[in-house]
Amino acid sequence: MRSPGLASLLGVVFLTMAVAKLFAPNYLCANPFDAANHLMMIVEFIAGLGLLHRDRRRFSAILLAALMVGAMGFLTFARSRGYDPRMCGCFGPLKMPFAAHLVVAAVLAVACAVVFAAEERRLRARTSASAG
Repeated sequence: MRSPGLASLLGVVFLTMAVAKLFAPNYLCANPFDAANHLMMIVEFIAGLGLLHRDRRRFSAILLAALMVGAMGFLTFARSRGYDPRMCGCFGPLKMPFAAHLVVAAVLAVACAVVFAAEERRLRARTSASAG
């Protein structure tokens, strides 16, 4: 399986999500999600660019998969504390219910894991071809 097409698509998705966070209005005074969104914006932007470059694709994919799993955990914790995740700004100005957050993050995590696995196979094939 080749991953450049999926990796490029994911790169564009993460770059778009990072830029969309710049336009997320502050729904709450002292929005408890601001610090997380700023960190996510930086990581999504840099790793999104990494997905577009073959040499950085593997690391970027596993980083973003872990980030999405972490985001699911953070949102679940925040929801258990009474925060409304529709106001988090994860998707910029779009409001999405908790279940939609989990589904989107899970799909992105799995897609990033697929890219990582494909890149691992490509790297191993290249390594064994050069050794043999």
